[in-house]
Amino acid sequence: MRQEVYNVTMSSPVQCIVMLTGEVPWVMRMIKAHHAEAARKGVKIVNFCGFDSIPSELGTTFLVNHMQEKLNR
Repeated sequence: MRQEVYNVTMSSPVQCIVMLTGEVPWVMRMIKAHHAEAARKGVKIVNFCGFDSIPSELGTTFLVNHMQEKLNR
């Protein structure tokens, strides 16, 4: 199903795809397969924008903030 979203988007006037996934290997395959065409058509593909990626984003933010406080930076 997800692959079909990319295929349909590349053949339609859609300007943006927002994907709710946290699967890095799959996203990298999609970038390799569709980036050049998306860039040529002006289509924006936004990956990792959902609940799958929020915990790791927040964890990284908390870690950086904690390290900055401890190191006084």
